[in-house]
Amino acid sequence: MKRSVIYARYSSQKQDKSFSIQEQLQACSQKAISEEYEIVQIFEDKAQSAKTLNRPGLQSLLDFVCNSKNEIDVIYCYDISRLSRSQLDFLLLKKQLAENGVLISSISGVKGDSLEGSLVEDLLSRISQYKNEIDSKKISAGMRERVKAGYALRAVRGYRMVRNEGERAMLTSDNTFSIFQHMWGKIQSERLTESQALKYVNQLLPEGKKLSRSALSRMLENKLYYGVLEYGKYGIEAKGLHEPMISEQTFLEVRSIITGRSHSSTKTRSMRNPNFPLTRSLLCPNCNGKITAATSTGKNKTKHFEYYYCRKRGDCLYNKQVGLVHTAFTNLLKELIPTEETLQFIDELIREKYEQNYNDLNKSTQIVQSDIKELTERKKVATEKLLSGVLDDKTYQDTKREIDSKIISLSTLVGEKQIDKIDVETLITFIKFYFRNLDKIWERFGVEVRIQLQGSAFPEGVYYDKETCRTPKIGLAYAFNKL
Repeated sequence: MKRSVIYARYSSQKQDKSFSIQEQLQACSQKAISEEYEIVQIFEDKAQSAKTLNRPGLQSLLDFVCNSKNEIDVIYCYDISRLSRSQLDFLLLKKQLAENGVLISSISGVKGDSLEGSLVEDLLSRISQYKNEIDSKKISAGMRERVKAGYALRAVRGYRMVRNEGERAMLTSDNTFSIFQHMWGKIQSERLTESQALKYVNQLLPEGKKLSRSALSRMLENKLYYGVLEYGKYGIEAKGLHEPMISEQTFLEVRSIITGRSHSSTKTRSMRNPNFPLTRSLLCPNCNGKITAATSTGKNKTKHFEYYYCRKRGDCLYNKQVGLVHTAFTNLLKELIPTEETLQFIDELIREKYEQNYNDLNKSTQIVQSDIKELTERKKVATEKLLSGVLDDKTYQDTKREIDSKIISLSTLVGEKQIDKIDVETLITFIKFYFRNLDKIWERFGVEVRIQLQGSAFPEGVYYDKETCRTPKIGLAYAFNKL
């Protein structure tokens, strides 16, 4: 039997929780049963806005469904506004789930299962990543200075953010700091595996605070716990002002126990080195192994040579000069630049699909508004029956309370379905600029943009051989020339 999960959310403490959640779960359960899906688990977010994807219930859902062991096929939700109010955020979320073989099915939402719909969704999600990277430069300078000064940008498990003398500072959490501190010590002293550590700490943590396997893995890799702030996005590593949970020695020993490899305090090479952006994408054409990079000094100690080489150095002699590889890679990007005819096709496709999706959302809003109107009429009829003596006061008050509760919940849903309409002209202008200048963008922008571009354009990597670059697969959003 095919497997599914259900996601439900209400956004306000004032909203009637029982009606909102119960109605969502009932509708989703009925649809899952009618489509012959087993309901494996239910995830909820209580009093959480859909303006951000960083919600505990949603993050737990993502950890669960993206774990291949759970074999989830479909997520059922009452409406896509339960997942996100932002259409671009929704497209990003849908793309992430699709990459793990998971579909979204809503009771009254937008579906984009056709090839053209998938192309538009993938295109918009990739463009939004790139555009967000550019937009973030407007605010990253201030954040960079905060990190340099030792302030964490957000709290991690075991800590909480508070405002202290006008500054947002990270302090220890009264509830969980000591629990996680004991966990680190337990791993170090008893050499626990990651699975054993997860079982141990979840026995101590209260409900709602328990860790997933992926959350624990991220925690055990975070230098913040021994007092170091590391933000690759800003290219900064600084000593934090917060109270460390453990010592650096404990961190290194735990990393050694968990990974089975020895760790020293020597600073490792960054995978985001701006001189070697292709280390994440290049593959060895001889052994299909991963490629790394290095700088060597000539005999006279004045010249420096940068080159990519295969990590299996003892067995594979593959190494190539960085400049030659980058030239070949930009030539490969030029091959992806669409013709003007194709760009016009993209223009028309985006307009058509966006308007269709936007209109579908409006139609589902009209359905909800019709339900509100019907409930208002029922309330008016109940009032008339009270005045005529058909209903006693208690029955009337119970009926009125039930109707008011449903009207409040449906009104909240209507508000969340009113997403802002995107300026399509600006979006299309931006998309055309992006695709006309793929090679120039990769050459001139920062390492984060370059990594995102090459990862989305060539999801299965790139081989450099015989002075040219080739790839086994072109990303869907870049494949218009191949259609």
